[in-house]
Amino acid sequence: MISPFFRSRHRCRSACVDHKPRTLRVEPLEQRCMLSAGQGAAPAITLNPVTPSDSDYLQLIRGELETGLSYEAGLLYVTSDGSGTHTTTLGSPVNLTGMPAPLNIDGVADLIITRSDGTFRCTGSLLSSGQHVLTAAHCLTNSSGTLVTSQIEATWELATGDVLVNSTAFTVHPGYNGDFFNVGNDLAIVEFTNPIDAAVPRYDIIDTVTTEIDVVSVKVGYGRSGSGSQGDKLASGTKRAVLNEYDSDATPFGGTPGQANVLAYDFDSGDASNDGFAFHFGFDADTGYMDDEGGSAPGDSGGPTFLHNGSNWVIGGVTSYGVKFGFGPFTSDINKKLDSSWGEFGADTRVSSFATWIADNTQSTEPDVTPPVISDVTASSISGTSATITWTTDEAADSTVDYGLAALDEFSAGDAALVTSHSIILTGLSANTEYHYMVTSEDGASNSASSADFTFSTTAPDLTAPVISNVAASEITDTSATITWTTDEAADSTVDYGLTALDEFSAGDAALVTSHSIILTGLSANTEYLYMVTSVDGASNSASVGGFTFMTSAAPTVGTVAIVDSIEYARTGGRNNDKHLNITVAIIDDLPSIVEGASVSIDLFRDTLFVASGTATTGTNGTATFSLKNAQSVSSVCYSTVVTNVTAAGLVWDEISPASSEPSCGGTPLLSVRASSPAPRGEPVIAKADPLFTVADLLSGTQDDSSTDDAPVRRRATARRAARPAFSRAAVDVSMEAMAESRSALRHRTASRRMAEELPSELEELISAIS
Repeated sequence: MISPFFRSRHRCRSACVDHKPRTLRVEPLEQRCMLSAGQGAAPAITLNPVTPSDSDYLQLIRGELETGLSYEAGLLYVTSDGSGTHTTTLGSPVNLTGMPAPLNIDGVADLIITRSDGTFRCTGSLLSSGQHVLTAAHCLTNSSGTLVTSQIEATWELATGDVLVNSTAFTVHPGYNGDFFNVGNDLAIVEFTNPIDAAVPRYDIIDTVTTEIDVVSVKVGYGRSGSGSQGDKLASGTKRAVLNEYDSDATPFGGTPGQANVLAYDFDSGDASNDGFAFHFGFDADTGYMDDEGGSAPGDSGGPTFLHNGSNWVIGGVTSYGVKFGFGPFTSDINKKLDSSWGEFGADTRVSSFATWIADNTQSTEPDVTPPVISDVTASSISGTSATITWTTDEAADSTVDYGLAALDEFSAGDAALVTSHSIILTGLSANTEYHYMVTSEDGASNSASSADFTFSTTAPDLTAPVISNVAASEITDTSATITWTTDEAADSTVDYGLTALDEFSAGDAALVTSHSIILTGLSANTEYLYMVTSVDGASNSASVGGFTFMTSAAPTVGTVAIVDSIEYARTGGRNNDKHLNITVAIIDDLPSIVEGASVSIDLFRDTLFVASGTATTGTNGTATFSLKNAQSVSSVCYSTVVTNVTAAGLVWDEISPASSEPSCGGTPLLSVRASSPAPRGEPVIAKADPLFTVADLLSGTQDDSSTDDAPVRRRATARRAARPAFSRAAVDVSMEAMAESRSALRHRTASRRMAEELPSELEELISAIS
């Protein structure tokens, strides 16, 4: 690692304090950490231990986000004096002075961590499972210990090239709450979907070492580098290794009793004045490993500290945080800054305390070396040119069929989809021929299995044409006819037809069926047609039957007269005395057929008083609807409608309407006729002993369907049309004279002003239509 001690890549969090002198400063090392080393001995100085009360001035500092991550080639180990360096090629083991054996550090990974608050660098080591990397929890979480990481990119640098793998599966120790200094438990495990390339070294965690204190250790990381005299001045991204040793747990500089789970070390320069544990606590005096001594810096967080157990290098600690103890002249820190310089402390999570948790969360996944088991191999749906091969496997695998006339490798067909139910269709086969075939399935782990050699024989060629029967023409109109027939096997459908020859027209359907139906359209009315039917089966065998005829019907007579067929009334919505009145007028012609697009004009009366008039156009159902809002209760008033005009293209209106008043008005209302000119407002149109028309409120285009009382009643003109020959022009003249007399009587009976006062104030001449 490098000279600095570990500082995290997090920004300063709420635990930071700036209002008192500091005796203790702590930083996690998640950005990038490396190590530097100390110089030779220096004159001794008087020690000034810090009292326990000074530990109250604790400051937790997370390093600032590092932008622009730079990667440096090769491996460089920066020593404590900043001048001596050890270089080696990738893949070469580390063997610094005092190490018990060379150490291959190629299994230590550079971790680029994508979090909700930015992108950070930490270090991790590949465990013996081959699918898990051990690192620090604070690299993946926020200050509350909540996981905020979405992806981790791990890179292992090998002599043969880099191995880069992404992961989105992480496990943080459940006891970690963000307080790495007081609580510890700063461990996390990154899981990968598949085992990492076998060329990447794996590491076991500590096993037979009886104590981790006072034995040589190797710290490895990708953090910042520098020198012990100046601190971490250089960029992270280069893997380095340095020597150090654990001097104590974290209790001496303020850790809680639970901090036995944390191992601490100081960064010695070779000078007693920078020996942190001796300076502040008066024990474990040593001046370090000289040029090979190092501490940790931002980016080293999560990196391993290796211990030798007598036979192998194992992981004894995971880089967690760094500490500057004391202030002013009363500190071992050479530059009085928390920057991974001489005299500072570092702390690792003690792996042996968490061996069970690590083992439980890193169960190795054994590679799949078992091939699929193939069963139920079957050839089905065999014809003269094709066959379907099916089989099953006990695990998902792909599908391949090798087949041929004399050898299995003549032809091949397959599907790469991983399934357990397999089905491959072989096509282009020769009829009446024996084929050999074998099926093969390969699972996702490239384990392959093949079946035995099977055979099937294609059927003889189909040379028989379909048999056609039950030819018939039905549903004949003036412009169309339907031709039907049956065949004894599936075949297509074709009808050839014409006026004098069968090849004038043709219609058909390519679907292979046994019940055939073809509709002929665009025919001429009252015309005889010749026709013949043909069916071809799937083997191209064709059969035809002809000599049939059918006659289209005569064209229908075109209507010439527009007739008011009915007038319907419906009261809907509103309250009991405030209904909405809908008047629907239906128009037909003399065929009879409904008439679409006819213009219909009406006058509406309440009792004998004119209310309003309106015009609407019939829709596709031949009706036009008018709506009167707020019509009074039928018990006190009676509405009548007079059709004043009907205009339809190609039709002449007969000028006759059916009975026009509401059916609940009582009596037998007269037929209404169109007047030669619109009736004046307020004047009656038809004279009758009993009141026939009443005044209403407004006619409007909206209606309320919330009520359904007074359901619509249609008064059809069937009886009227049957009696129409008895209706004479003289009767019309009499009716017109009666209307004129009635108008005159009304004018003499009531002054127009008084008439208006009797009407509701909101009455207007407004009638809107709904078609």
